[in-house]
Amino acid sequence: MFVKNEEATYTLADNLSDGPSHSAAYRTLVFGIYTITVNGVESDPAYFTAVNGTPSAITGIRGSPTIGGVQFEWDRSPDQDHKGYKYKVKVGASGTWDTTWKNITDNKLAVVMTPGEISSFSSTATIVTHILDEDYYLQYSASVEASVKAGTISDNIFGIYITSSGGSGTLLDLIDGNRSTGGITF
Repeated sequence: MFVKNEEATYTLADNLSDGPSHSAAYRTLVFGIYTITVNGVESDPAYFTAVNGTPSAITGIRGSPTIGGVQFEWDRSPDQDHKGYKYKVKVGASGTWDTTWKNITDNKLAVVMTPGEISSFSSTATIVTHILDEDYYLQYSASVEASVKAGTISDNIFGIYITSSGGSGTLLDLIDGNRSTGGITF
């Protein structure tokens, strides 16, 4: 960029536009400043370098148990060059971590266990997550870990009593809209 004024502004949007993929910015910028006389003679440039620092680790992470899962939430990133968050999850102490980092843009993450995870670890297993902040320079903060025990229903939401024509019946407890006892699933 050539500017004939005494001051110039080079914004993050400019850097993204100039960046290698138009979605990542250059992390290190080198600026050269020189003068040109009225006769067109250029001075030797004076250079300075601007380096973007890595994002700060997320703060204020908290989790609330939900039925068969956990809702995690944390403070929004204050960084102007914040792009999003990345996370990994595992269920139970002996569970395995996700093989890849997943992207989210909001500062909330809902994790619900699969039927297989509930069968392997119980419906009240501890859910563990690692979350980090990502900026437009493709730099990442340190990972922050949080773990919360998943919630469950301790009482029945409601029961249905099904009777046969002979008057005998079975009480079915409905939990989470799809689990039952007595051999019938709704």
